[in-house]
Amino acid sequence: MIRLTRLNGTEIFVSVELIRFVEALPDTVISLTDDDKLNVREKPPEIIEAIVAYRRRVNACRFPEQVGGGPPPGPASAAPVNAPKSRGS
Repeated sequence: MIRLTRLNGTEIFVSVELIRFVEALPDTVISLTDDDKLNVREKPPEIIEAIVAYRRRVNACRFPEQVGGGPPPGPASAAPVNAPKSRGS
């Protein structure tokens, strides 16, 4: 969920998964999947930033090995099976 502010100053929390689209008309209107509409103070770019930050947090919990930005550990990052041995061995 993301934190937003209604036009009257009331703080609300909105489920990201329920947002269908965001419009600036000039007030920001969020249309939800159940056809409800929310008027909020935040501008669309701020809402998008909040959604991206939320999804990063969720994905960090689901895929913690990828939080560092590198590829996940596994066969693709492991040394080849037929790698030559060093001469010192």
